[in-house]
Amino acid sequence: MKFLKANAGSLLFVLFAVIGLFTNSYYGISWDEFFMRDMGRVTYEYIFQNSKEFLTYDGRDYGMAIELPLFMMEKVFHVTSLHDIYYLRHFLTHLLFLYGAFCCYKLVLHLYKETWLAVIGFLLVVLNPIIYGHSFFNTKDIPLLAVFFICFYWFAKAFSSQKRIHFLILGLLLGYMINIRIAGFVLAASALGFLFLDLIVVSYKTKVLNKRILINFGILLFSFVFMAFLMWPLIWNDPITNIQFVFKRMASFRWDGAVLLGGKFYDSHNMPWFYFFWCFGVTNPLIYVILGVISLFLLLFKMVRSPLSYLINSAQRNSTLYLICLSGPLVLIILLHSVIFDNWRHVYFLYAPFVMILVGGIYHFNKTRKKWIVNSILVSAFLFVIIFTFSNFPHQHVYYNNLVSHETDFLRKNYERDYWGTSYKQALEYILNTDQRDSVRVGVANSPGTINRLALDHPKKGKIIECWMGEADYFITEYRRHPQDYEEYKGRKVFSIQVQNSEIIAVFKLRP
Repeated sequence: MKFLKANAGSLLFVLFAVIGLFTNSYYGISWDEFFMRDMGRVTYEYIFQNSKEFLTYDGRDYGMAIELPLFMMEKVFHVTSLHDIYYLRHFLTHLLFLYGAFCCYKLVLHLYKETWLAVIGFLLVVLNPIIYGHSFFNTKDIPLLAVFFICFYWFAKAFSSQKRIHFLILGLLLGYMINIRIAGFVLAASALGFLFLDLIVVSYKTKVLNKRILINFGILLFSFVFMAFLMWPLIWNDPITNIQFVFKRMASFRWDGAVLLGGKFYDSHNMPWFYFFWCFGVTNPLIYVILGVISLFLLLFKMVRSPLSYLINSAQRNSTLYLICLSGPLVLIILLHSVIFDNWRHVYFLYAPFVMILVGGIYHFNKTRKKWIVNSILVSAFLFVIIFTFSNFPHQHVYYNNLVSHETDFLRKNYERDYWGTSYKQALEYILNTDQRDSVRVGVANSPGTINRLALDHPKKGKIIECWMGEADYFITEYRRHPQDYEEYKGRKVFSIQVQNSEIIAVFKLRP
């Protein structure tokens, strides 16, 4: 029992890593993976082969902290087939996600000294259907979520220990983080701001400039800037101009499209201000949302009662950091009218401070007489997520909670579902396994159908020929931008996958 308690976090990490290893190949390839991998290639060739393609590449404003290492791992392991390349990427991305969950475990243990609460923190991260599903095929948003947890952990360690090595590690991680997404700057600015506040307060009290804090501030700032510069090839030349370029591009993302919300299509550049709150509220397990909101108000109440304890260098100040990291980006999104779509995946990193605030609320409730109520509710929620994931694997990421209807095809007609098209993999495999012809002409609604065809690991995958609809034997759709029924193909549907009573993919046989 002592062994389990002492190593609970490591055992959970290993358990989920093994599960990920054996289930990785079931997930399809997402819409943007081809483009994201190509960014890694272009950056690699710019750094190591002196290629100039990067200098005019459309995605050069993206940080390369994830895509460059992933591309380099292809070289290290000599992986050449598209199938193996994408599933190596999936597994490595998933491992980073699990390490983020492990750091959440370590952080909770550091702050609250309770193993059971640390286990709850880990499970809140991994037992979330949308987050867990995306952790395999989303190299854009999940890595930032993971690194937020990692930085939160080293923030707590650095400020509690005041050791130079810890501030060095924190600074390097913060520099790495903003290379994934510029949104990570809110955490970096907070860390530097808190350390500067400590310098002023301590120096004022002692009437002497505190050299230890000043040195730590210098270490943190230098290591942050050094890593940000090192990991961002775009700013190696003309840093000021290119940093401004990045902020401008990220503040108003260049994607023009329609987003389905509540049965209505919205232009991506004219989304309602409440878009995030609506999507967050309906796509997370309802118990998490309710307990999280209660925990947030509880934290605000405590801060009003004792504001100084949440500003000075104490364990409580970590909660102030989580509140800043949760609210700051949302305020900026609303004020700048930043483009977010595909539910709330662009800000999945907000789930990190949300979880930490939720954990703080659970800790508070467990000091009361009614702790068994909260614990019972949480266990029930965890069991529900496990059952849902098993029942809908590998498509659990299209989850919606009971705040919206689950009537037949209601979700498909009113909300974005498998918008990244990973379910094309199963649709294509159905055709390969059931059609005995030597060649089959297939039309697809969107590009994930092409990507998944190229990356299939199937002995007969060569017989699928992609073609125009007028020549197709089959048509596959994930219903993106066309949530309605295909009346022109009525009676020809031969395969579909449903999650929560709504189709996410369908195959229509057009010719015998």
